[in-house]
Formats: sequence, C-alpha cells, structure tokens
Amino acid sequence: KRSIYPETEEQIHTAEEICRILDKNVPDDYKLVQRSIANDGSLCIMYTGDNSRILSLTVFASQQTIQFDTENVEYIPLLIDDYQAYFVEKNGFSIMWFDDKNQVVYELYATSLSEDCFWKIVHALIK
Repeated sequence: KRSIYPETEEQIHTAEEICRILDKNVPDDYKLVQRSIANDGSLCIMYTGDNSRILSLTVFASQQTIQFDTENVEYIPLLIDDYQAYFVEKNGFSIMWFDDKNQVVYELYATSLSEDCFWKIVHALIK
C-alpha cells in the first residue's frame, strides 16, 4: 500500500480505506472511474452516475497550492468535528477541509447529488 500521507507516521486513512468508505456511501448508480495517486502522494478518486453526475474526492498534501472555485458565490466557513472547512454551493456542492494532524486537505465535489447524501459522505470520511 502506498500512503496518501507520505510525510506522516500516523495515518488516518489509506487510499483503499477511503475508497471503501466512498463505496459504502455513494448512490448505487455511481461507478468508480478513476483512482490515482500522484508522485507527491495526492489522491484523486472519481465516480460517475447516471445523467453525467460526478462525485470526486481529492486529497492533497497541505503544502501544495490549492484552488477552490468561489467565483460569483459565497463560501461558508464551517467547523466539522474540529476540522476547519469551507462549503460552496455552485454547480453542485463542494467542500474543502483541512486535516492539520496529517498535513492534508480534502476536497469533495458532487453534481446533482442530494444535500443529505453529500453530508453523509462528508461525515463518513471525517470519522
């Protein structure tokens, strides 16, 4: 197994564990279409559903420059289980949260997914 936390000794999730969490929580019509780990340890997982729906999760090393689309929309700062997060509703739902302990940033994006399902996935990943 290759770590998505290349610079930390203690790991919360491996790529395989994150995929299992997502598999349990995405709607049944969603299929895994991409799971890749970049040389810097960043993880990208993408699912597609019926009618071109997309759900993607990217986990970055927190030292990287990360862009989060907040153009023409208000973002909402949140605190979720002690994690600083930012939520945006634009062409679907996006949330980014910071795991300071493991020095990673999570970004989850979904189009045409119910808000309840979106938050269910967020809370499953944070646990």
